[in-house]
Amino acid sequence: MVDATAAWGYPEDFMVEVRAHAAVDPAAVIEGRCLVVADNGRVLGFATVQPPEQGRSELTDLFVDPERWREGIGRRLLEAAVGLAVALGAVTMWTVGGPALPFYRRMGFRAVGEVATPLGPPGRLIELSLQAAVGR
Repeated sequence: MVDATAAWGYPEDFMVEVRAHAAVDPAAVIEGRCLVVADNGRVLGFATVQPPEQGRSELTDLFVDPERWREGIGRRLLEAAVGLAVALGAVTMWTVGGPALPFYRRMGFRAVGEVATPLGPPGRLIELSLQAAVGR
């Protein structure tokens, strides 16, 4: 998470906050909501899906090792996250798009507004219809 965030070129004061808040949600791991792609024990990327509230699941994490960007790992993680969200009963998935907004747009997300973020300026709130995503 930290390496992927740093690769986007954020300033050091922001990265200090990212490092301070970087942690895996133990409940997500225990409940199987943290999806991981690894190679020989090295984590290449991970995604975390929150249980749906009123039919909407939040994608709280989707990070890929910057040395492995553009290899399809993010796409595979997002596809697995969509499948998990559907299995949990969600009909839409939302997240906050930052520098990876073009990736999310290619994957079918659409902007629906702005939302406050704990580590910086407001972020672009984006959403994906899971019905449309599963039908691809």
